[in-house]
Amino acid sequence: MREELRACLPSLVLERALAPSGQRVVYLACFDDSLIPEEVHRAETQRLQERDADEPDYQSFLLGWETWGQVVVK
Repeated sequence: MREELRACLPSLVLERALAPSGQRVVYLACFDDSLIPEEVHRAETQRLQERDADEPDYQSFLLGWETWGQVVVK
């Protein structure tokens, strides 16, 4: 499961497993923008620069998530 999560979210850092939740594992994690592949970073930066003025609330995918601090992943 860890590899699948990293494939979808390359900046995800699973810090440790917390208590098991039934058949699931709950992880404490964080994001590290420096782990985002350069080509993904460039594409997302360009997308942000070209965003439609009608979408002022557009949020970046992946970039800046490290500011969230620790998160729980179920």
